[in-house]
Parts: sequence; structure tokens; C-alpha cells
Amino acid sequence: MAQSERSDWIVKSCSKEATDAMRIKLKSAADSGHKSLVQTPGSSVQFMLPTTPAERRRYSLISAIDSTEPEFIVKDVKGGKASQFFHQKLKAGDRLQIQNTQSNLWKSDWCDTRKNFICFAGGIGISPVYSVIQWGLTNSERLGHTFQLFFSAKTPRHALLTQELESLGSNNNLNIKRVFSERSNDEGAALGHITTEKVLSWLNELPNAHSSEYIISGPFGMMQNVHDALDHMNVPSAQRHTEYFTDRVVDAKGQNASSASEKRQNRPKCTLEIEQDSGVQEFTMHGEGKSILRAALDAGLNVPHSCRGGICMSCRAIVVEGEVLRDGVSGLSEEEKAEGKILCCRTQPKTSTLKLRFDR
Repeated sequence: MAQSERSDWIVKSCSKEATDAMRIKLKSAADSGHKSLVQTPGSSVQFMLPTTPAERRRYSLISAIDSTEPEFIVKDVKGGKASQFFHQKLKAGDRLQIQNTQSNLWKSDWCDTRKNFICFAGGIGISPVYSVIQWGLTNSERLGHTFQLFFSAKTPRHALLTQELESLGSNNNLNIKRVFSERSNDEGAALGHITTEKVLSWLNELPNAHSSEYIISGPFGMMQNVHDALDHMNVPSAQRHTEYFTDRVVDAKGQNASSASEKRQNRPKCTLEIEQDSGVQEFTMHGEGKSILRAALDAGLNVPHSCRGGICMSCRAIVVEGEVLRDGVSGLSEEEKAEGKILCCRTQPKTSTLKLRFDR
């Protein structure tokens, strides 16, 4: 579900969340006409940041889906332009513009059908996972969803949403296993990283491991280890739902990146036609090896995008005519690829003509 309309919000508060993260709460701007965001569990929002040059960044919401005061967490990333803006410049009373809201994790049939969920979250990746768990448990009496959460952080001081998870932990439909990479005083926590071997060991103790829905979000290495374990167990890709916080995308079994030699080849000169709600635009790519997104922006087209690194899925489009070269593994499911969907930031043309329609 996506909301593409832009809206203005006022920063209500900025507060420290753990050692290296900030929690930001918003309220509706009086002149915006918006009182809440259209959300589904696991929703993220794209911000148009007033930086020079302007930046677009997407962050996962941790507030309840019907909240009139959206909240999100920003990790302090060394050298990150958006991170520096939020941590060093943003203050209460500032105005932020939100472009759209979307969710890559929640499936509509989960609102009606009882499911067992096994969640793996690391670091800031807990944000969308917490949102899904929070909603599922709030409606657990009606839905009967159950959750097993494996949550990793460097130390307890680096763990996010600690109080919120402790509060949810009193629900019988949630079980939490904490994992810290450095020493901690939490006797119930595991020590080290989430490895493939640990995942297999934990899942072998769960009765519904093969039939559960998996929600995975966190650092690249952790997500790759989880997917390796699920490959070993032959868990179908349709049961895996991943939110990315890195520009490298996990390599699931049977998905091969394009060869380096193929990617180095100059692509053909290509006439591209891009269809959006605002109309149809056409431009020419000259085979210099740019991604479709980069070439479209260079040509002056206003096309949906945010991270430009294959993370946010904002530049998702459908191939209407022509062929493309996918640049490595993307976060699209096999079903989405079969439908002709691409990420423009990870794709180049293979034919001299190409027609795309943005997936909105």
C-alpha cells in the first residue's frame, strides 16, 4: 500500500534512543490538512530533506498505524549526509516534507488469516519488524498471530526499542531471543553474531519453522546468514519478507548476479519511454553504462526515487516493452520479476527501445 501525496509535518520532539540513534516524533502541520499517515504494518516514509543538495531518504515508522504523531528512528552513521542532518541540525519546530508511505513487509491476507511469524532483526532493522509485531499482537485476539523474534545488537546499550519490546514480551504470543555481539549481563541472551549455524540450531527447535512466515531486516551479513539457513531448510522464497538497510542485496539460492564482463559491456543506444500518472516522457540513453534511474535524472525527468542504491524500492517500475539487464540481485521477489517489475537504479536497457510504467 502506498501514499504518494506530499504532506508537511512539524518535528514535535527529538530524543536519544540508545547509544547511537535518535527518535523523532512528528505532528501534523496546521496548514497541511493531514492528521495522520496512511499506513500498513512495517510502513516506511520518504522524506524530502532541506539539505544542499536536496536528499531523499526513507525511514521505517515505529508508531502505531493509527497514530496522529508518527515516530521513526535514525541511526548516527559516520559520514552519512542524511544522518548528519537529523543528528546535528534537526530540532523541535522544524518542518519536514513526506513524499510517500509504503510497506514492503506486510501482506494483505495476513489481516484475515492466522500466521506464525519468525522474525530476525539486527540494529536499526528492528524498526519495521517492531511495527509488524506491534500490530499483530494488538490484534492477536482476533487474528491469533504468533511471533518468535531473534534480535541482535552490539550491546544492550546499543539495542533499540528496549522498553517497547519488554512491554510486548508479556504477551504469550511473542517470544524474544536477544543476541549481543559483545559481552552483556543479560543471562538469557546469546553471545556473538547471528550465524547460519545458530539460525539452523534455533529453527530446529521450533515446530512450525517450515511453514512460518519469515520477516528479516538488518545488516547485510546477518540477512545473508539467515537466508543461507532458510535455503538449507528449503523454505520457499514466498515465505521470506526482507527489508533492506544496505546497498548490497542478499543472494538467495538460485539467483545469480549478471557476470562482471556482461556488466562492463556498453549497452545499446536506447530510446526510453516512461509512463507515470503525470503523463508519458521520452528520452535517449547512449549506452554509457548508466542505470535507467541515473540516466532519467540526468535527462531532467522527475521519477520516483530515494536511496539510489537498491534499498528503498521507490524506483520500482514495470517493463511494458523491450528487455533489460538486471544489475545483480535485487530485492524483488521471483513473482515480481516474472511480472516484469524492475528497480530502475539496478537496471540497464538491453534493447534499442524500452517502455516502462512506474509501479504506483
